Amino acid sequence: MDALVSDANTYERIDTDWTNKIQTHNNKLVNKLFDQKMIDQQTRSKLVSYHATCPKIYGLPKIHKPDSPLRVILSCINCPTYDLSKYLADILHRSIDHDKYNVQNSYEFCTFINNINLPPGYVLVSFDVVSLFTCIPRDVAIEAVRKNWSMIEKNTTIKNVEMFIELIKFNLSSSYFVHRGNFYCQKSGTAMGNPLSPALADLVMETLLDHVLEGIDIPIPFLKKYVDDLITALPIDMIEHVRNALNEFNSHIQFTCEMENNNQLPYLDMLLIRTAQQKIVTDWYKKPVASGRILNYFSFHPLTQKLNTATGFIGRVFKLSTCRSENEKKELVRDYLLNNNYSSSLINRLINRYINKNTNTHESNSSTHPEPKMYRSLHHVEKLTPALAKVINRNFPNVQLGFKCVKTNRLLFSKLKDATPQLEKRNVIYRIPCADCDCAYIGLTTQQLKNRLSGHRSLINRYADLKSSDPNRATEREEEFKKTALMVHVIENEHRFDLPGTKILEQDNRLNALQVLEMCHIFCDTKTVNYRTDTSNLSVVYSGLLHSITNGQR
Repeated sequence: MDALVSDANTYERIDTDWTNKIQTHNNKLVNKLFDQKMIDQQTRSKLVSYHATCPKIYGLPKIHKPDSPLRVILSCINCPTYDLSKYLADILHRSIDHDKYNVQNSYEFCTFINNINLPPGYVLVSFDVVSLFTCIPRDVAIEAVRKNWSMIEKNTTIKNVEMFIELIKFNLSSSYFVHRGNFYCQKSGTAMGNPLSPALADLVMETLLDHVLEGIDIPIPFLKKYVDDLITALPIDMIEHVRNALNEFNSHIQFTCEMENNNQLPYLDMLLIRTAQQKIVTDWYKKPVASGRILNYFSFHPLTQKLNTATGFIGRVFKLSTCRSENEKKELVRDYLLNNNYSSSLINRLINRYINKNTNTHESNSSTHPEPKMYRSLHHVEKLTPALAKVINRNFPNVQLGFKCVKTNRLLFSKLKDATPQLEKRNVIYRIPCADCDCAYIGLTTQQLKNRLSGHRSLINRYADLKSSDPNRATEREEEFKKTALMVHVIENEHRFDLPGTKILEQDNRLNALQVLEMCHIFCDTKTVNYRTDTSNLSVVYSGLLHSITNGQR
């Protein structure tokens, strides 16, 4: 990663954190859209940013390639332009003709390719862009937007092309990040991890393919792409000519080429096989580096997840392996699942259930409308969670439960991204100790902790200044300053709070969960200055459990 961010052609070191500057610019542009009636108040509220954090860069190894190079990803969640990027990306996605070149998934492509007959002399070939996102020139992306504006305009309330391009340019120029405490900006291309990047890349690729196909005078039976991976069929003597045409579109966007070997070419998770009759059949495919592991039957996961994983694997093999007989598919599935400790009897039941489900074409004629589902999650605790699920499903049939494991492989590995400084964390429950006694104040904030502490400090200082300059007036206005239990303790006891000694007790992006956790901490801490009424909304279920915990019972 140190070597990658030191690449002067792609990244540039900057002296300061750009977050506040970009957040201000983002809000100015959003307000400009609102003032010109291009967006409504609800959209404006979604796009403005007040508590942004600096994006972080990290790398994931591409273990299927020699020397395992890193795929650079920018974590843009909660960055100043995140919501605006998603908004623009949604507009572009709706403006692209996805049926023209795009492959949505393996199943769709399998159905398409198995109906293709190639002309005599044609062979399968794939083209892949080298680092697509970081190599897309920004001027090419802007030109692609202009060229496709007639389609884009139909899917947005922003009817001014120059205003739309200004938003795109702002997002592209706002690719900055922190790495090992140092700040960098990306000089060219788009960042992988920015919500806008896939949409722009898709638009540029569509423009590129339209341009290249206009200059090729040979019939191409099909051309499909999945992100930056192209698949087509060409006469063997025309492959290099087509590759050169692709590479000539722009010097920064260069393609590698892979031709079929022994009439076979892997694409997505399928192996495309060209028959002697120039038809194409497919087989389920795994890369040579694949370990053969899926969710093991003896792993600490809910049984439903294991069954769903196995069923999903069965579906992929049966749907994508058009060159195999049914018995061959069954044997492949059995071998794979047996190696992951699924029993033979369970495997047979799952296979038979899958076959029966896909061969039974009976449809219910019931006109009743089922009650809308509510989705909730539970942590997986062996024996306890299944018992709870039975009770919930029996009493609340419209609730669809999902189960998640607390302990995952992620806990075994080091953190790849720079840690967020304590004072810059959001959605936290914090504890401020009193400097003059053993009490403390427990609070909740959805903004950055440093901003919340700044608010406490400002209120304390204002009261202290008023008291020192005019004690009588300070006494008269005491009720105005008693906005929190912290200030009540400061005023009534003349104590000071140790703001630098603040500790974070909990962090969670779900506001409802934070509110419950705050009440739990106040309930358990007998030394808090918080009002006891702060826990009045705590369910008796929680209060009973917490009472047992605080009294040392298990």
